[in-house]
Amino acid sequence: MDTVFLFKLALAFIVGGVWVIITTLLAEKYGSKIGGWIGGLPSTSLLSLFFIGLTQSTEIAAEATTVMPAVNGGIAIFALVFAYFIKSKKLFFSLMSAIFFWFLISGLVIYFNLSNFLLSLFIFLILFIFSFYMMEKKMNIKSVGNIKIKYNIGQIIGRGIFGGLIISLAVLMGKLGGPNYGGVFASFPAMFISIMVIVYKLHGVEFSRALAKTLMVSGMINITAYSIFARYSYTYIDNLYLGTLVSILLALISGYFTFIIIKKYTI
Repeated sequence: MDTVFLFKLALAFIVGGVWVIITTLLAEKYGSKIGGWIGGLPSTSLLSLFFIGLTQSTEIAAEATTVMPAVNGGIAIFALVFAYFIKSKKLFFSLMSAIFFWFLISGLVIYFNLSNFLLSLFIFLILFIFSFYMMEKKMNIKSVGNIKIKYNIGQIIGRGIFGGLIISLAVLMGKLGGPNYGGVFASFPAMFISIMVIVYKLHGVEFSRALAKTLMVSGMINITAYSIFARYSYTYIDNLYLGTLVSILLALISGYFTFIIIKKYTI
């Protein structure tokens, strides 16, 4: 493997691990709404698109965003399936079922060679609305408040290592293909998987279901918004670093409005 990609892998491990630690700690301290909001902000997708632009070109990075909204919609189904099956308290089965549906949707995106960005956004919108409606109205998943817990450094580091490994694996899988595969694995639910495993093991069914819902809302809005910002920033700004900076600043605005939505309009 080339040096740049190894650096990308190491950075994904560090950033991903730190992001998982921050998300789980904030969820425990301030409740599922805050934790889910933080966890859904773009991290893996930001890094993946940046390194596609760095190792190939900003044009290819912009092209990789074409499939991201549709595949991101697959994460909404992932969260919905996980929240539904975890009621049975079978973590492995719930995760495998959720991952299966994500791969099914992603596989269809690749099989049909989705090349229309507006269609990709439409697919995302349908999957997101359906998943949110089911979790909020039909499954009636309620947010959970803070949890009092004593930490030790070993537990915190363990969370980071586990989360970092899962997210690095997603980046590694993105190396296997071109822009489409890069876009697909930029939206792989690595953050969801690592956070859900940790939270379920520590706090059980209700907390993990509540966090899955707010992660889904935050992730669907913010990661999709970032893919839109990056697509046009990389296309019209002929500079990877400036394009990424503009995308991040716009994503911060998106993140603020997402926080308002989660705080006011979710139970």
